[in-house]
Amino acid sequence: MVDHSLKPLLMKLLGFWLAFIALHFAYDFFTSPFLAVFSGTSEAVAQHIKMSYFAYTFVSLGEYFIRRVEPEYRLQFLDSRLLGVLIVSLATFLWYIVSAIRGAGMPTLGLEVIYANAALLLVGFGTLLIERDLSATQLSKAGRAAAVIFFLLLGAILVIGSFRVPWGGFWEM
Repeated sequence: MVDHSLKPLLMKLLGFWLAFIALHFAYDFFTSPFLAVFSGTSEAVAQHIKMSYFAYTFVSLGEYFIRRVEPEYRLQFLDSRLLGVLIVSLATFLWYIVSAIRGAGMPTLGLEVIYANAALLLVGFGTLLIERDLSATQLSKAGRAAAVIFFLLLGAILVIGSFRVPWGGFWEM
């Protein structure tokens, strides 16, 4: 099932990037509680992680239907995509590496936009490389259960945080 060609990787990366951008601006253009579930409602770190979470989930669902995953590979596909969502969500936080090193944000808005997109593409590409390797393995039932529980709990807290901000600076700008 492991396809080591670059084209499917780049196609999914493009899909992830476009889905993220759509989710980043959807709530700004069409303010609604429904869009607040999936889209960023502020510039907070948690909102960017939520956009990564849902963009990667939606693109992985699309990939499942486009690729017509064969029944004998469905669990491997599920396992690798669940772990991919968890990895991309955590890795989105790496956007802060430059400000951690510099002790400040980007000097201009234009540079910030370029950096943010480059960081997002690198996070997506790295996640896809890991996901591709993981797609050759199948988790145990207990491991899959843990991945599903982590996936659902992360999704729940990201959505709840859009409507009722939990305690802590992670959720606010």
